[in-house]
Amino acid sequence: AAGAEEWTFALEEVSVAGLIQETPNLALGQAATCTRAPEPGVRAYPVLKSDKPVYGSAQFGSFFEKINPALQYHFVADESGGPGAGYDRLYVDLNGDKDLRNDVAVPPAKSPPPGLLLRYTSIAGQVLFENVGIPLPFGSEGLRPLEVTPRLLALKGGGAMFSFVPTKARQGRIEIAGRPFDVLLAQTHVCGWFDHPETGFRLTPADTREGKAPSSGFG
Repeated sequence: AAGAEEWTFALEEVSVAGLIQETPNLALGQAATCTRAPEPGVRAYPVLKSDKPVYGSAQFGSFFEKINPALQYHFVADESGGPGAGYDRLYVDLNGDKDLRNDVAVPPAKSPPPGLLLRYTSIAGQVLFENVGIPLPFGSEGLRPLEVTPRLLALKGGGAMFSFVPTKARQGRIEIAGRPFDVLLAQTHVCGWFDHPETGFRLTPADTREGKAPSSGFG
């Protein structure tokens, strides 16, 4: 509106793992499509040792195509020790050439954040892999990697689910009309960078005189 004031506030980059107890839905991440068969859009996969590799793809980006076109990345999870040894290799087509043979194998995380381990009764086992950087549009700078934690869930009955959990959020305290508020910018699905309109936003009064706990959700 005409005459409206515009303010700029500095926010701090924080780990999502430290926010999960207060905001549990941040642990869910971006769901991917999984299958037991190679995806037709992929030109080549590396030599796989598992008899049940987990193939899949995830679409990262936005419904606002003109602002931030959605990008699809393919992946496959393998058992380097052979059938039944456990999934310990992840290949993600980060360069987007549809050939996963030239992508570096990502190993399981040595010390995964406990908050990212899901506890649903349908889960038979899960693996958190080392973080990877997903190239996403970053304004005039082109593509810039956004760090995510890949997570594979083995389900009872033989199925599988895969997700990518953003590792970072933005947090800080601002003042509006003389009143302090705590701000959180974070993503449950990977829409792009934090200035994107689909980024989750939570504004909580920092004044605790009423004794109310902050909401665990954001929108």
